[in-house]
Amino acid sequence: MVVFSLCLPFSLFAQIDKDMKEFDDFVKQQQKEFDDFVSEQNKEFAEFLKETWKEYDLQKPVASSKAGACKTGQL
Repeated sequence: MVVFSLCLPFSLFAQIDKDMKEFDDFVKQQQKEFDDFVSEQNKEFAEFLKETWKEYDLQKPVASSKAGACKTGQL
């Protein structure tokens, strides 16, 4: 009984240590998945912005009769 009671704390500490390692591995994996997700979303958003600006840059300016009238002082 004495030997058992002396060994019990060591086995409990070993189990706790194993559980903490498993939890730490889980947290690291979740953090990596989240970081990968954020990185992918940032890439997609940057590409979206590039494409939007390309479309905007490709549009020709539209001449307005009011814009010309303002320049000559006629309204």
